[in-house]
Amino acid sequence: MAKGSNPSILEYLLGKKDIPAVLPDDFSIGKEDEAAYYVSLAYNSWLNDEKAIDKLKELSEL
Repeated sequence: MAKGSNPSILEYLLGKKDIPAVLPDDFSIGKEDEAAYYVSLAYNSWLNDEKAIDKLKELSEL
């Protein structure tokens, strides 16, 4: 799960962090720049599934 491997993914998806307007040229696995890349590509898919966002909120509290 993202919470364990890259907590920044949850922070971006849940709106706790703003997705950078400009992404870096490369990224490192498990780092914040990887999370920014992933969320910049997948954000709309997550937002289109309200149940998925609700589940992320629930899981982020564990």
